[in-house]
Amino acid sequence: MTTDGRCFTIAAANGAMLRGTVVCPAGAKIETLAKELSHEINYHGGHQAVSFRRKIIRVHGSGQFLVILTVRRGVGPEVKPAADGHGAAVGGRTVRFDGKRLAVEGR
Repeated sequence: MTTDGRCFTIAAANGAMLRGTVVCPAGAKIETLAKELSHEINYHGGHQAVSFRRKIIRVHGSGQFLVILTVRRGVGPEVKPAADGHGAAVGGRTVRFDGKRLAVEGR
């Protein structure tokens, strides 16, 4: 898991990549942290507590959030946030959010 400015990327061993671009709010800060979570499992009456170490992505900001997620093997299309902060160009498409509806236009 990596972060770069307003983006975060999670890469799988098979080359698949999930990339998130925070479009709104413009000043959002992305943070990653490691956390240990515990969970009690019960398998046929055998109780056991198991701990899991996880990386967490936390995005700090206020107001409405718009995050564009792309998933593909290898590098995905570039996400270019709009100047007004309410949308982005993604490949040959435009994604916009007006506060109530998400609109995808183009190809």
